Amino acid sequence: MTATCIACVKAVIDLGIEEEDRKRTWMADADEAIKRGSVETARAIYGHALSVFPGKKSIWRRAAQLEKAKGSKESLDAILKKAVTYCPQVHCPISDALPGVCAFFCASCIEAGLKHHFRLGVCSRQIA
Repeated sequence: MTATCIACVKAVIDLGIEEEDRKRTWMADADEAIKRGSVETARAIYGHALSVFPGKKSIWRRAAQLEKAKGSKESLDAILKKAVTYCPQVHCPISDALPGVCAFFCASCIEAGLKHHFRLGVCSRQIA
């Protein structure tokens, strides 16, 4: 089912969309898919968007938030590991606003050597 969903999204995602509108339109489409409970469709949209815009922190953050809400710990870890490959300069928005707070919430990640978990402000172990 997942492969079929990905193939369908790839086949139609660019139809009738101006190049300058792609990111905005795709993010709106992913939001609608999530509202309808179509998690695989949203994943496919994010996956395609990230193949086109690999350096866009906002898309990585949305994909990570989807995995945190609807995926597994493993799927969240996988997306975060990929994200920091493409966005290594990302800073934690929590620690930028409140120095030390992010390290407190993500202490288990730091101890495990998983700093990538909070670079996007999303952590599988973070207190929500």
